[in-house]
Amino acid sequence: MTARGVPIPDWDSHPPAGREDLPANLLSVDGDAEYPLGADPRRGIYEVNDAFWNPEDSLTRHLRDIRDYCARVVAIITGVDNRDDSLPLVLAQAQAIIDQLPALAAEFSAPEKMITGQDHAGSGSPDTTDELLRLLGRQQLEELRARASAGELDAAHQLNSAFGLVDKIRRLGPDHPEALNARETLIFWRVGGDKAGAAVALAELIPDQLRVHGPDHPRTLDARHHLAMCRGETGDPAGAAAALAELVPARERALGPDHPDTLNSRHELARWRAMAGDPVGAGEAFAELVADRTRVQGPDHPTTLYARHNLAVCRGKAGDAAGAAAALAELVADRRRVLGPDHPDTVTSQRELTRWQNQAGATS
Repeated sequence: MTARGVPIPDWDSHPPAGREDLPANLLSVDGDAEYPLGADPRRGIYEVNDAFWNPEDSLTRHLRDIRDYCARVVAIITGVDNRDDSLPLVLAQAQAIIDQLPALAAEFSAPEKMITGQDHAGSGSPDTTDELLRLLGRQQLEELRARASAGELDAAHQLNSAFGLVDKIRRLGPDHPEALNARETLIFWRVGGDKAGAAVALAELIPDQLRVHGPDHPRTLDARHHLAMCRGETGDPAGAAAALAELVPARERALGPDHPDTLNSRHELARWRAMAGDPVGAGEAFAELVADRTRVQGPDHPTTLYARHNLAVCRGKAGDAAGAAAALAELVADRRRVLGPDHPDTVTSQRELTRWQNQAGATS
């Protein structure tokens, strides 16, 4: 390049990632023969000989570089002579080791101590077990232990993490912010299988969060939202709506009216109002929410479409079957366009459309 008067780029610091990174009028550039298998994926074969490039020669040369490089590595590691028959022998031995890695990884990743928690200090004590039962719940703990004992690595890792979180709580003290976060994590894991127990644990956690984090901290607000949801899903929709009615202004003040968490709490407030027997008030709330979600998140956002669905259903439950059917007909077309005809949300809206069309026909 120097002989032809072509500027030499700084490829040590910025190796070319593709043809567009190369200087004009470059005849050819090969990969780094000294490091053909380097860790940097950008260091490899570059063949851009526009006038004379022979792909077969280029690939053959690059494969030869890899062969020679591997042979040098084998010679250094094993001390064997650099003969043509030495590399296949060593590679076969390496492959035999590689074949054993999955079993070794499983044995290493899910030992018995992960199932019992023995790799955490004090995890076998009654106090630690009691704390884990209080936060995670007996059902969740026994299920995790059973799955871990059956060889499920995800369950073993989660169980190990649960013991680690309890250790953190004991080590840092109950009022340390990280200890509160650990308690919250364990309780959130519980929500999926034991909402009633999670509600009790959240009700105990939130006063501590208020004292340590303050009322406007995102984690305090998240815990309040989850507590309201647990109340609704365990048979108290009016209690859920009341809790969310207090939470929405707090989230608006702390996060802003257009924050996704604020919008989500507004959605759940409207939904639980409908579940508590107030479809008219819920419909009004959903109408306002649809306008705000459309403005903030766009008309095709899944949460906007979800709010439109609930608004239409509230109209039907409030006595306007024809209005519900008309709104759902528009929504089904949009959900088909955005999500596809077979998406579960599209199917749900189609089912509601049929329902309210039948209701409208029966009353006309």
